[in-house]
Amino acid sequence: MIGGTNPSLTIGDGGEEDTKIVFDAHSGGEDFYIGVDDSADSLKIGLGSSVGTNTAITLNGDANATFAGNVTVAGNFTVQG
Repeated sequence: MIGGTNPSLTIGDGGEEDTKIVFDAHSGGEDFYIGVDDSADSLKIGLGSSVGTNTAITLNGDANATFAGNVTVAGNFTVQG
């Protein structure tokens, strides 16, 4: 738990490198990552343990999102713009 009025968790040291959190699944299971691809200046979510491999969702520096696969909306869908 990270507590406090304005909690913060920093991953990386600000250097020019990829940083990530890897969710390591059980033996034989799929790993997942959330990480920063420094060369592309984007946040990526995907399968595996290396940033940029099997990327499912990319959020770039202009706040544009790209989905690599299908997108399913279970509720209402509103488009503005």
